[in-house]
Amino acid sequence: MSGAGLRFSRNLADADAIAYHLEACSTSFIPPLNERVAIPTYADKLARRAERFEAWQGDRLVGLVAIYCSDGGDAFVSNVSVLPEAARQGIGRHLVADAIAHARRCAEAMTLQVDRRAPALTLYRSVGFVPMGEDGDTLTLRLDLRRDAGCCG
Repeated sequence: MSGAGLRFSRNLADADAIAYHLEACSTSFIPPLNERVAIPTYADKLARRAERFEAWQGDRLVGLVAIYCSDGGDAFVSNVSVLPEAARQGIGRHLVADAIAHARRCAEAMTLQVDRRAPALTLYRSVGFVPMGEDGDTLTLRLDLRRDAGCCG
């Protein structure tokens, strides 16, 4: 899959498109996503409640970042996924950057949880996330948006 015809959007995907995408990405997660959540239920929740940053190629959702923002508190990254055949093309980085830019307007920090063996850990660290806790193989990472935005010392 090449970057040709790639378009970025927000909140266009419905629950079915999200579920199809997450099923296709499930084994890219550590442990696989379908072993941790009921994908149709999770997709429906994301479609109804999350702010979604999407990458599309034609009518196919190839990348998805979903966050929850609470005014003045933390934004929580619930999902970062890119279809395996679209990986390593900068799609995830682009979507994460869009989510960070959005979160700067509604939150003081952004957090996420990731398995310490996940390849995405490199991406998160490269954009400024730092460890703030761990539980077994699960790391909680945080990005201070106030400092990152240059407003606070």
